[in-house]
Amino acid sequence: MLYQANKQTHYFNPHVKMSILSIMSIDITKELDRRRDVWVKKFLGKDDYEFGDITKKAITNFTGKDEYEFGDISKKLMNNLFGKRKRGNKRDTTDNNDGAQ
Repeated sequence: MLYQANKQTHYFNPHVKMSILSIMSIDITKELDRRRDVWVKKFLGKDDYEFGDITKKAITNFTGKDEYEFGDISKKLMNNLFGKRKRGNKRDTTDNNDGAQ
């Protein structure tokens, strides 16, 4: 009985909890926006962002070319996977090792 008599009663107000969560989510959102802005400026190396700048920069970094041409990404992927392909070297057919003398 002594324990129950000394026990404090806390009342739960769901509106207070929601308002605290709302304030926290706004703070988190503002911080994420700030960090995104800092990252974009650092990645692009400039302050003014236009739609498509991040994609253009990423493709430039990947391909190593300033201007994109159709097939650049595929060529770079194939070179990364299989190495550069030598072109124009046909197989030498003058060596006939078919066993005939």
